[in-house]
Amino acid sequence: MDLELMIRPEVAQRLRDLAEEEQRYKEKLAEEAIEGYLNRAQRREELLRILRREEEANAEFYRELGDL
Repeated sequence: MDLELMIRPEVAQRLRDLAEEEQRYKEKLAEEAIEGYLNRAQRREELLRILRREEEANAEFYRELGDL
């Protein structure tokens, strides 16, 4: 799937510079950056789901601790 991104000129220049330095395609660098962002967001959401589930599972325990 093709996707056209509108990025600020200074970001585009940094991307071009990095691609040249690493001798890689700037499109590949951008794809890897976006994929990394999406993966981090997914892990963050999974962690929040786990924390909510654990909080709910231990709610009574936490209430009892508060009563001590």
